[in-house]
Amino acid sequence: MTDPDDLKRKVIEFCADFSGTSKDEISLATTLRNDLGIEGADASEFFERFAQEFDVDLAGFRISNYFGPEGCNPLTACLVLLGIHRTRFSPITVERLVLLASKHKWLPLN
Repeated sequence: MTDPDDLKRKVIEFCADFSGTSKDEISLATTLRNDLGIEGADASEFFERFAQEFDVDLAGFRISNYFGPEGCNPLTACLVLLGIHRTRFSPITVERLVLLASKHKWLPLN
């Protein structure tokens, strides 16, 4: 059984290494998308590596519920600026990643 503090440290180090952010700047409340800037193909790669590193079964995980595409579609950008189009993604925090790593499976956000 993994020590909870050790698992937390390992997940924070994993996020820091992947994002290039200092581990001192990452807390349990840190979000992947908004705080670490993980998006699009990077998000897919992040979760592939995360699943391998922490032996997490991601069955049922739909990345499009949490991350948008990389880059910017000019039409979508204009619609967002005009307030016509709003995309809401559920945030995934480091705390959530620690939970997933401890359970070894995807748990939908409620």
